[in-house]
Amino acid sequence: MGDRAYGAVDRYYISNVPMGHYIYEYSPDVQKARGQYGARVFYFRCQLIADRNFKLETRLYKDFAWVARNEVGDYVDKETAAYLEEMLVE
Repeated sequence: MGDRAYGAVDRYYISNVPMGHYIYEYSPDVQKARGQYGARVFYFRCQLIADRNFKLETRLYKDFAWVARNEVGDYVDKETAAYLEEMLVE
């Protein structure tokens, strides 16, 4: 998966199959500018191996957070939180 292209994070992917996905619609202005309806986000289960040299690629976002299952609702809307919490059940 070209780990270094996505930032210097030592991680282990449990599977190469997504455990879930989310599709969202761009605003009309973005749709026109990109010529695309929206985007798909795929969720993969992985484990952080070590946090040494931890550096994420930040061209597409400005911030991130590591959160526990019960904190997901503090960061996303209720519908998305319910979906993510369901995926995170072991």
